[in-house]
Amino acid sequence: MIHQNIMFLRKSRQLTQEELAERVGVSRQAVAKWENGVSHS
Repeated sequence: MIHQNIMFLRKSRQLTQEELAERVGVSRQAVAKWENGVSHS
């Protein structure tokens, strides 16, 4: 699933949720939701 890919790629690049959020222009909470499969937007 997409949420597993997001988490895998983020961790493989040694990024925190906060760092990924800053790079893509969303909140850390949005990244957490994506990784938990709660939201796809």
